[in-house]
Amino acid sequence: MKTFRGGANAAHVTVELMRTTLKLIDPLEVIEAYNAEAGRDRIPHMWEQLGGRTIRTIANGSRTLAVIWQSAWNEGKGNSVPSTQLTAINKNSLRALYSSSSFLESRWLKDM
Repeated sequence: MKTFRGGANAAHVTVELMRTTLKLIDPLEVIEAYNAEAGRDRIPHMWEQLGGRTIRTIANGSRTLAVIWQSAWNEGKGNSVPSTQLTAINKNSLRALYSSSSFLESRWLKDM
C-alpha cells in the first residue's frame, strides 16, 4: 500500500479494507462456525474453519492502519516537529477537537 493525502482518501482506504474483509470472511460464515459447536469445541472449530483467513484479515488491518498513521505523519510533516513538542494532549482539548462539526465530517459509505 502507498501512503496518501487527505481525509477522504483515509476513508476510502478504510472502506476498501472493509470490502476486502467481507470478501475474505463472510460474517454469516463466522456466525455459522460459532454456532456449529458448543463449549470447549467451539473455538478450535472456528479456528479450523476461519483461522487462516482470520490471520490474513488481521494482517490486512495492521498494514492498513500503519499506512493511515504514516500518511497522517507525512501530511502533518511529523518529521519536522521538534521532539519537545511531541507531548500528550490535554483530554479536554482533544475532546473539543473531536466535537467540532468541521472535524472529520460525516459521509455516507455508499458515496465513497
